[in-house]
Amino acid sequence: MAGRDEIILGYNDRTASIKTNADTVIDCIRRALAERAGRWKLVVGDFIRLFSGLLNSPAATQLARWYIAKADDTPEPAPERVAFLRELEELGG
Repeated sequence: MAGRDEIILGYNDRTASIKTNADTVIDCIRRALAERAGRWKLVVGDFIRLFSGLLNSPAATQLARWYIAKADDTPEPAPERVAFLRELEELGG
């Protein structure tokens, strides 16, 4: 009978930056690959937090082309997005 190894991933802080959460996922996948008994594919999932918390999270501000902190602000790229794009450039685009 075929079996499956499964990772169910819940972040301590799902609103952390994309890179921080990606590093967590990569570490979990590598550990699961190293510790698994079979050679079956892995299935990865996560748990979703409150939507409002996600809208202003580092991950959301990194992805949003335009961002406003307050209703009367002028839309502009968030500092987190500028830093994220710079980091991507440093990693090779």
